[in-house]
Amino acid sequence: MRWLYAVAMLVGCRSSDPGPTTQLVAYAGDTAIEAGTTVVSHRADGSIIDQQTTDGAGRAAVGFEAGAYVTVIYTRASTIQLVTAPALATGTLAIHGPEPTRASIIAGTLVLTAVPIVADAYSIDLGCITLPVTTLPMYTGINAYCFGHDSNIDVIVRATNAGVLAGYFATRVPVDNEVGMLDIPAWSTVPLEIPVQNDPGASVTFTEVADTLAYSTPAATADTVFAWDGLRADATRVRATLGTAAASQITTQYLAGVPTSVTLSADEFLPAPTTSLTYDGASGFAWTALGIGDVTNLHATWGTIVWDAVLDPSTAAIALPQLGAELGVTAPGSDLATNLRAIDGPDTTGFTDVQAAGIYVEATAAASIVPPPATGDVREATVTGFH
Repeated sequence: MRWLYAVAMLVGCRSSDPGPTTQLVAYAGDTAIEAGTTVVSHRADGSIIDQQTTDGAGRAAVGFEAGAYVTVIYTRASTIQLVTAPALATGTLAIHGPEPTRASIIAGTLVLTAVPIVADAYSIDLGCITLPVTTLPMYTGINAYCFGHDSNIDVIVRATNAGVLAGYFATRVPVDNEVGMLDIPAWSTVPLEIPVQNDPGASVTFTEVADTLAYSTPAATADTVFAWDGLRADATRVRATLGTAAASQITTQYLAGVPTSVTLSADEFLPAPTTSLTYDGASGFAWTALGIGDVTNLHATWGTIVWDAVLDPSTAAIALPQLGAELGVTAPGSDLATNLRAIDGPDTTGFTDVQAAGIYVEATAAASIVPPPATGDVREATVTGFH
């Protein structure tokens, strides 16, 4: 329990002579500012050096010493996300955390009609949410976060019968005077087939992105992925996985538009991970340094806490910062779960590049860590679990 009380002993108001400081700026997502959140600096063993609060521009200057780390605390509706990274001696570190919990604000109405089809269920996918319905016609409110960069919404309507796809319709719907009208004149029955040259035999998932929103597609096979005819996707992602649940290699291809074919080769994957993660039962984690990729990411969850430590690939140990219950952070319990990842991005070459470009933990699971590319491969080697 010692670490639960450490903040009271080690953290307080800074003196009038704060000594060396490290600078950071905290974002909520890509560009929104995370103002008024807690930032701590600490040592590798978790002991606290300083604690500050980000200002209205998301910036904070916290006490610094050689080898120090910084942790930003993002408090959301259902989780507390901690992001830890080495402190910079010079310059400003940008940390992109998860977006704020979105309020449910109805910004329009979708009115949906269709020609008859033999179906017992329908799903309306707006990218931000998928709505199950049993009959058509129907109407539903459109949440403000279902809009991308304009007043249009991208819609996929799937009709199923006994759980089998009977037909679908995908299109972009203009929303005028807060009303979008969609009348389905005919149903498509077969999604577009995109051949995959899958030399390593990876399992594959395929996602379409339209106006920043992600849309899932029918389950891929070893040699084919499927796309929705009519969806105006401006980007796609191919996620290919090798290995086992305990030790996997994952490559995500970021592609512009919808490809006519997909190629996966063995050299697109990082080497299989061979290290193992140990936990001391209190706050410390250790492993044999991965030594590959641009960055090592220790991802841990327990209770409502999510912790991402973003580290140089040469790092072989880190401890949780000694945060107290007054910050909403509890010690790991029996539900502790971990992933240790080596991550390599197409736009960065080494950890120094990642620090300069900013750290991206915009999701509480499977965050890219490296800057999400417009195109290119993000490669991962992951060890799941600890002993």
